[in-house]
Amino acid sequence: MAAGSALTKAILEVCFLNDDEIKIGCELIRGAEIDYAKTSSGQFEGPSMEQFLLIRNTLKDSKVKLKVAGVKFPRPQNAYAFLMAGADLIGTRAAPEIIDAIDQMREIGLIPECKNK
Repeated sequence: MAAGSALTKAILEVCFLNDDEIKIGCELIRGAEIDYAKTSSGQFEGPSMEQFLLIRNTLKDSKVKLKVAGVKFPRPQNAYAFLMAGADLIGTRAAPEIIDAIDQMREIGLIPECKNK
């Protein structure tokens, strides 16, 4: 483990990296046994879906979890798309906006209705 029992995250500021650099960063994260690969600090532009899928595919046979930060507008739909694509966590300052949009996303069919048991 990179830091014993402490939870670790490595940030790949993907808006400044090309595909080869993202792959190399992912391999370094895997080799260091980091717990989470994070797409950005959230200060700059977040990832495209293509960049996220590159990270996901590069780390698919590892224990590394994926955290997306810097979710672009429209945040609710994009946050959900990243979760559906395999993100384990979404880092955002817009959690209320995302939660408030759940009913609207259900109404237009982006997410399924909850079924009562």
